[in-house]
Amino acid sequence: MNPADVALFASAAAVLAAVLLIRASARRLALFALIVAVVAAVPAAQRALRDIPNSDVSFPSGLAILGDADQIPDVGPVPRSSGISDRVRRRVERSVVKVTGRACGELVTGTGWVVSDGLVATNAHVVVGMLDPRVVDISGTSQRAALVGFDPVLDIALLSSSSTGTPLELRDSPQTGTFGVFGHPHGRPLRVAPAGLLVSGSINGQGPDIYGQGSHRRPVMVLATQLEPGDSGAPVVDSEGAVVAMTFAIDPDDDSIGYALEASAVQRVLDTGPGERIPPPPCR
Repeated sequence: MNPADVALFASAAAVLAAVLLIRASARRLALFALIVAVVAAVPAAQRALRDIPNSDVSFPSGLAILGDADQIPDVGPVPRSSGISDRVRRRVERSVVKVTGRACGELVTGTGWVVSDGLVATNAHVVVGMLDPRVVDISGTSQRAALVGFDPVLDIALLSSSSTGTPLELRDSPQTGTFGVFGHPHGRPLRVAPAGLLVSGSINGQGPDIYGQGSHRRPVMVLATQLEPGDSGAPVVDSEGAVVAMTFAIDPDDDSIGYALEASAVQRVLDTGPGERIPPPPCR
């Protein structure tokens, strides 16, 4: 090969090497840019997840629902114990669920309980605007549910679910006694809060529905207990494991007073019968 050919070959080889180097550099730069983008996206995704509002369902104001504050009886101090045995507690807790779903721009949680085969009772204000309600049992198993009953006046909703819990018995509300409120405060694991009904606790509360409309009467128990957001819809259970009421409101001026709908109100909604699947009720 003559010197001219050698020089031409060397020049061509140099150009090819330069092209390959440029392409490799471009690939490396592209790969580096991709890695930077992914790494940058991770904190952003984490921030996005953290920024999704997560809210316990707040109780309505008890006085707003009861109307006349003069009729609220003196219920005494919160009892130290629910008086419920471990055997009864274990049986009841298998029928209590956490109700959760995205509603009105937030991820909300409340409490529900198996009231009939395939039916879970909770508060109506828990499920307003809820697009895809789910129920989570004591084992942590989450199942889809469908809204099939909704009473904004009594603040009671019924969810259809394949929850395997045994239906809890409904019992007429007593005039006195000590009970346990089975709830999921702030969406946390199930706990039993002691509740006392010491003197003439049953009253006929009068006030607006959950949307603040009209004036309606409902049978209410006034309890000496400490409820928290997330306890909405919790069953109030007697020492034998029967449900005498369902929590729905707290006193805005005294965190040791809670309000519950008597079992007769839940039975009234059951008697009307669950219907077809209901679209998400409008947000309040």
